Amino acid sequence: MAGPLEPHSPDWPAQAADKVVDVVDAIRDKTTVPLTTVARGIVYGLVVAAMGTAVAVLLAIAAVRFVDVWIPGGVWRAHLAVGIAFSVAGLIALRVAERGRKEKP
Repeated sequence: MAGPLEPHSPDWPAQAADKVVDVVDAIRDKTTVPLTTVARGIVYGLVVAAMGTAVAVLLAIAAVRFVDVWIPGGVWRAHLAVGIAFSVAGLIALRVAERGRKEKP
């Protein structure tokens, strides 16, 4: 940052301009930069969430089709098998989350 302005100096307009630029840069660094970082985080988070949802749906479809090929009978058996697998995974996740909640004071 530039020092105090010296009005009797021949280059005081340049000093004043430097001082204004320094103040504007300091304000921008404290406001715009953090807001830009937060906005980027939100946008990237939404993109990752959308892609994760799409991948999860496609994996579920692939699992049903894979099980349908390997289990003889109707497709309902594949849906039942994948549904049971997802239910067991969900119950395990709930149990782990509940255990973590009980450990916290």
